[in-house]
Amino acid sequence: MESSQAKNQALMDVGVVVPTSYEAFEAAIKETFEKLVEQWKITPVKEVKPPQIPEDLNTAIKSGKVRAPTYIISTISVLHFYSVLHLISLLKA
Repeated sequence: MESSQAKNQALMDVGVVVPTSYEAFEAAIKETFEKLVEQWKITPVKEVKPPQIPEDLNTAIKSGKVRAPTYIISTISVLHFYSVLHLISLLKA
């Protein structure tokens, strides 16, 4: 048995829900959720509808629905920093 198959089997043996494929993942989640609801181990919550954002970012920023992006431009690089340190060491010598 391949290691992934052995791992999946070991997980199933201790009660872990292991989908048979990636395509079966959604169904496994749904079945597990419904089973937990039936057993009263979890309680479903009401879905929250997210606020609608206008298609135009500038309009959304102006109306306060989204924050304006922050742009930071730094002209200092590590190379410049070490160049400055090198110059200082030369001046002290």
